[in-house]
Amino acid sequence: MPKLVTWMNNQRVGELTKLTNGAHTFKYAPEWLANRYARPLSLSLPLQRGNITSDAVFNFFDNLLPDSPIVRDRIVKRYHAKSRQPFDLLSEIGRDSVGVVTLLPEDETVTRPIMVWEKLTEARLEEVLTAYKADIPLGMIREEILMGSSEALRDRYDFMKFQVFQWLIGSTDGHAKNFSVFIQAGGSYRLTPFYDIISAFPVLGGAGIHISDLKLAMGLNASKGRKTEIDKIYPRHFLATAKALKFPEVQMHEILSDFARMIPAALDNVKASLPADFPENVLTAIETNVLRLHGRLSREYGIK
Repeated sequence: MPKLVTWMNNQRVGELTKLTNGAHTFKYAPEWLANRYARPLSLSLPLQRGNITSDAVFNFFDNLLPDSPIVRDRIVKRYHAKSRQPFDLLSEIGRDSVGVVTLLPEDETVTRPIMVWEKLTEARLEEVLTAYKADIPLGMIREEILMGSSEALRDRYDFMKFQVFQWLIGSTDGHAKNFSVFIQAGGSYRLTPFYDIISAFPVLGGAGIHISDLKLAMGLNASKGRKTEIDKIYPRHFLATAKALKFPEVQMHEILSDFARMIPAALDNVKASLPADFPENVLTAIETNVLRLHGRLSREYGIK
């Protein structure tokens, strides 16, 4: 049966195997399990002896690949991969997969790559970036989110605070894959800094998108179903979500009231730090819509 050796920081971690029926299995290497710094590839693949045969194997390695079916088809065509299955695609491009993990055939070893790059023009960069579109966002993560973190209280607080921030700035790309964790020795973990943060407010108006079209990637709890539309979200929806996630109500009130109190001054500080040639239309779009949503917080918490 074909195997791919999984490496991390030039250390052999284990083997990914594709069975004759197409199923994927993974086994940690004995030397990795004996390493004092050993950590699981994923929280869904805890350190253990023997073959791991759960769906988590397929899901983890599938997640190392581009989301877009179109991009995967291009990989198949370009590298003559046997199929779009994770094992077959990683057999061709596993040397340069997402993150620190590298997958190689059994007869190859990790070598230091030769750094080669191409300087892109703006036109070429735009051409490359347009090939990568955000996929349909995922739903809110399971209850008791981040309770297993080594810094659970801080991580849960920061996560909930960030949900409010994304709403205020009109950030629509905060799906589950844009949140990551540091996996530490022994399998403990903690939340990484937030990333991929951008406001959609500058594209509103004219022939562009209407604010009613903007949606959060991860919906909030509501009395009926879930709320994703940014313009239909109010403080009560964050409180309902906090309750569903077993996040303390008093802390959720604290987060909301802090934003109500701090947003005007924060906007002033940002404006003062911008270069003189910063596009006025971008600034105006963000400031106007942030203050409009901020009004819902200030009315709720009695802050002018």
